[in-house]
Amino acid sequence: MTKYAKTYAGALYDLASEEHLEDRILEDLGRVCSCLREMPEYRKLLMTPAVSKDERKSLIKEAWQENLHQYTLNFLCMLCDGDSVSELLNCEEEFKSRYNQEKGIVEVLVTSAVALSEQQRKKLTAAVEKKIGKTALLKEKVDPSVIGGLKLQVAGKEYDNTISYHLGNIAQLLSN
Repeated sequence: MTKYAKTYAGALYDLASEEHLEDRILEDLGRVCSCLREMPEYRKLLMTPAVSKDERKSLIKEAWQENLHQYTLNFLCMLCDGDSVSELLNCEEEFKSRYNQEKGIVEVLVTSAVALSEQQRKKLTAAVEKKIGKTALLKEKVDPSVIGGLKLQVAGKEYDNTISYHLGNIAQLLSN
C-alpha cells in the first residue's frame, strides 16, 4: 500500500468513523472503483493532464453527485486537485483494510474446483469464524486444476487441502 493511500484513506476513514458513515463510504468507494475498473477510458480521462482539474471535478460531480455521500464526492475532488486519481484504487483497499480491522472482519480466499453451494459456504464460514474468532468474509475462486478439496488463504497464511497439493506431495515422495 502506498504512503499516500494510507494517509488519505486513513483520514477519510477517521472522518467516516466519527460520523458513523463507514458502511456508506465503503460502499461509495466500491461503486466508483468498480466503475473505474470496468471503464479504463473514464479513469484515463480523470487522470489526463490535458483535462483541467476543474473540468475533471465537474465530470465527477456530474456523474456522481446524486449517488455518493458528500464526503466521498469531496474526497474524489481532492484526488483530482492533487493529480492523484491514480491512487483511488489503493485508497479503496486501505479504507477497506481499516474497515475490516475495526469491525473484526477477516477476508478469506477460498479456492475450489467447482463453485461452492450455499450450504457449503455457510458451513465453511462458520468453521473459519469459530477457528479465528472473527467474522469471515469469503471470496471464492474456482480453479479446476485443484481437482478437489479446498485451499484457504486467511490473514497471510495458506491452508491447502486440495487433491492437487496431495498428489504433488506423493509425487515428490516417490521421486526421492
